Amino acid sequence: MKLHREPGELIGFVRELVRGLVPMAERRQISLTFESEVEHLPALFDPDAIEKIFVNLISNALKFSSEESQVSVGARLAGSSELPSVVISVVDTGPGIPEEQVHRIFERFQQGDTSSRRQHEGSGIGLTLARDLTELHDGTLTVDSVVGEGSRFEVTLPVDTPDDAQVSERAAAETVLLEDVAAPRDRLPSKPDEETLDRPTILVVEDNADVRDYLRTHLGRDNYVIEAEDGSLGLEAAQEHEPDLILSDVMMPNMDGYEMCRLIKANEKLRHIPIVMLTAKASERDTIEGLQSGADDYLEKPFSVAELTTRVSNLISTRRELHEAFSREIFVRPADIEITPEEEVFLDRLLDAINTHLGDANLTIDWLADDVGLSRRQLERRVEAVTGQSPAALVRRFRLERASQLLRARAGTVSEISYAVGFRSPAHFSKAFRQAFGEPPSEHVRLRSESEEA
Repeated sequence: MKLHREPGELIGFVRELVRGLVPMAERRQISLTFESEVEHLPALFDPDAIEKIFVNLISNALKFSSEESQVSVGARLAGSSELPSVVISVVDTGPGIPEEQVHRIFERFQQGDTSSRRQHEGSGIGLTLARDLTELHDGTLTVDSVVGEGSRFEVTLPVDTPDDAQVSERAAAETVLLEDVAAPRDRLPSKPDEETLDRPTILVVEDNADVRDYLRTHLGRDNYVIEAEDGSLGLEAAQEHEPDLILSDVMMPNMDGYEMCRLIKANEKLRHIPIVMLTAKASERDTIEGLQSGADDYLEKPFSVAELTTRVSNLISTRRELHEAFSREIFVRPADIEITPEEEVFLDRLLDAINTHLGDANLTIDWLADDVGLSRRQLERRVEAVTGQSPAALVRRFRLERASQLLRARAGTVSEISYAVGFRSPAHFSKAFRQAFGEPPSEHVRLRSESEEA
């Protein structure tokens, strides 16, 4: 993770965050207040990171507080004039955390209370993210809790004061308006920009917003991440976007990860997509069930970021290596392609369709898609996923290799063979052939003949 510090007014920023969470508190009949010793505090900070820290802390406080209780957020100055700091606290009157569990609450996927009496389920990852982002600001996040009385979380941040020009520029550039920070997030991001088009696309299927946020934070640096909140929405997103990899939780409402995985692997258009299952269930039976559903890998919670990113990278790299190997193989011997069993049915149908209509100069990608039962976009994504080429490039390579075979067999003149493999003119064929083989068709025949005679 990398911070993007900007000059801003920290107290006002946190005040607006609290104001945005008041509707959530009111729905739970909880009083949410904010008080500060100072009205304004110019500082350099990452707005997105500060938002994540305090939305996580306040949301947790509201989640585990009962009706008619209170959650208070306060800010005060600390440190010295040379090294000033600000302490922002979130205090609740909830059930509190047992002393023996306090040290574990910042561990990934750990929760302070794992008993059946827990009324609200959480991911145990929000506090980890809050701590990590606080430490990136060179700050600290601490907790003091008493069972039956509540908890107090304190974020201490050093105050890096920007100059007046930076503050004025920042204030003129934006005004913080948060109607309801707790509103549900869209399951899909906006259309990727040019910078993200070449990145692998990863679909994260997870019903917990904290976990999705955590995964997006760590995977989004090198990948384009889209999200879905359950297996049913995950299946829709997979059909719409055909990602390079799917990362899915197991236990989700509406449709669990196992069922989604089975449906994806049963779908000829999607079955090539690698799926990694994430779960806290670690028994051998659960692992076998996940693998039987078609999952390509199985990652047990809690997991390290390094392990997650390494496995994701390896699966995507393996798929790309298959693309490259297939691309080289099909260019050399289109009738002798070595492929995985998973892709065999699709490729047999595709290559049969190309082979049957190879001499038809009017062959279009739309017709080819219809012949194999896919839309044009689905065919393009499917062929790209298996071969690393577009359908048009695949047809072109197939035609040129077939032309090479016919030329070596002296099956006709250059003009006759160019028409036989679907080119509209011998001139166009000769140019394409030279680009592919580094020599004109006539020279190709002569050199191959001399080589065979030798």
